[in-house]
Amino acid sequence: MRLLARRWHTTKRLAEKLAQRGIGQEEIQEVIRRMTDLGYLDDQRYAETWLEEKLAAKKWGPRRLRAELIKQGIAPELAEKLLAEAFPPGEERQLELALALARKKAADPGRWREKTGAALERAGFEYEVIRQALNIIEKEKVLDSHWEKD
Repeated sequence: MRLLARRWHTTKRLAEKLAQRGIGQEEIQEVIRRMTDLGYLDDQRYAETWLEEKLAAKKWGPRRLRAELIKQGIAPELAEKLLAEAFPPGEERQLELALALARKKAADPGRWREKTGAALERAGFEYEVIRQALNIIEKEKVLDSHWEKD
């Protein structure tokens, strides 16, 4: 119970922590069942809350978010569903997030395009969105006019 009192966990993470403490698999399954029945353990609620926090931070794109959710024990189907809701087709949310991060990273006049593109890729943005963000930054003249195009 103390594990859940400190912070939310996924079913997978709670099972791992209990196993590390030497608790047997049967007992772990019983604890997970009981905590789920009582509403203390809910992977969907955990994933929704975690995703809201990460989206508010504006640092990661959908590929990185998907990978992190699955790494934490969220079912791939649930991760896909939540990301589809967060990044609906036809909306520019992914591009807006990529632009926000790209503007922060585009401070180096030397190899800004290469470095910013790499940072956006690590952050999990789709390649087409990266290309669009870099082109928009160039067009907006966010970069000083004395910088040469790479």
